[in-house]
Amino acid sequence: METDHQEQVALHRWAVIAEATSDRLSPAERGALVRQIAARAHAGPGRSDHRTHAQRSDRWIRAWRFGASMP
Repeated sequence: METDHQEQVALHRWAVIAEATSDRLSPAERGALVRQIAARAHAGPGRSDHRTHAQRSDRWIRAWRFGASMP
């Protein structure tokens, strides 16, 4: 059961950051996009809509790039 929840969390985090992971974005474009992502509400696993801080999205993107789990 715990694995299912972890997978749902991972998929949610990917859904939040996916559009900001494009190599075609400049650092300035990515920063602006991450701020837009942070301004939107996201439906999380087992939770109602919530917002993700830009710094958290930045951490998730860095973790994704380096192949680490997303804290």
